[in-house]
Amino acid sequence: MTDLTDMSEAEPSAASRSPGSSPIPLGSDDGVPPEPTRTGAPSRSLLPPDVEGFIEPIPPLPELLDWLAKPADPARTEPLLACIVGEPGTGKTALAVHVAHRLQAVYPDGQLYASLEMAPPSEVRRQFLRALGVDWHELDPAGEPDRYQLLLSGMRVLIVLDGAESTDHVQSLLPHNPSCSVIVTSRSPLSGLPGARTFQLQSRNESLAREMFRTALDRTGRPSDETLLNLLADRFNTPLAARLAASLIRDGGTTPAALLEPLGGDTTIKAALDKAYAHLQPAEARLLRFLALLDRPAVEPGLVAALLDSNLTDAAAAITGLVRGSFVNETESGEYILHRIIRDFAKERLDQEESSEAQRAARSRADRWIASPTFLVRMIV
Repeated sequence: MTDLTDMSEAEPSAASRSPGSSPIPLGSDDGVPPEPTRTGAPSRSLLPPDVEGFIEPIPPLPELLDWLAKPADPARTEPLLACIVGEPGTGKTALAVHVAHRLQAVYPDGQLYASLEMAPPSEVRRQFLRALGVDWHELDPAGEPDRYQLLLSGMRVLIVLDGAESTDHVQSLLPHNPSCSVIVTSRSPLSGLPGARTFQLQSRNESLAREMFRTALDRTGRPSDETLLNLLADRFNTPLAARLAASLIRDGGTTPAALLEPLGGDTTIKAALDKAYAHLQPAEARLLRFLALLDRPAVEPGLVAALLDSNLTDAAAAITGLVRGSFVNETESGEYILHRIIRDFAKERLDQEESSEAQRAARSRADRWIASPTFLVRMIV
């Protein structure tokens, strides 16, 4: 499994994709939408991998599980909605994804996940339709809302909508079927979602950070006294900052003493990013910078190779280094996603370290790859 912290605002899976040009009729003569044709083996789980070594219990995990594990109830008229709210880096996505993995048996017909940061709801819905088995050549924008609701009407599915900015951002993706449920993550509370229950995350979580550092030190065989753990947890007190710093300790990239040096006015997340970035290999650091050029939430190995102007072997080594350092997260479909905070950091480094010419060249290579038949074929398979 891959390390995963709060990826909200980051995002995986709703990359821009071009549907085929052969839509089918919107409905029959009596106005009832036809049953969409499904591919032979739909992939009904779009969840990123669960968090490695997820620390439990973490508030409000027990309450979330209890709320969403309720059995299907014929008397219920609306789906269960859970809104996880918290500041950047507090672990919203990690919690949502972990809960969704824990509840797979409760929602046997599928678990759909999408980041809303860089893809509009219409593209997210299209991706969900594909996951539910609808062929690309059958997708038609005018008929997609009805198809989406028709498919979900006979299923028990859990949907995770990550990084919502407003109620309008998620409204069109909410199922009508009360047997389905939805987890929404957001930086601020969302009003106007009927029946939604809000779960607020703390901006600081020293107990979670302490366990992350304890696990990292245990893996290195170093002693970890409570005083040291308390100092580290006080310094890196959000899940994202703690995971970055703990990854450095785990991989031998730094020592606890170095992590506890004065911050010089930086935030804990910025300090953790700076320290982790300094230990990247040159190709890994350049890839991180170039990822900030893209206006898509997920990348795959061929696009990584295009950005670096390298072969697939070297590209795989670079992206693996970023995964190991907790800069990016790998999805089960083999794509890689970047947290919004890390994307902002990468953009800063891009502007500082890459010339305008180098940026244009990398962007041009990426655009050519995205427009290539190889990429388009991969998107429709």
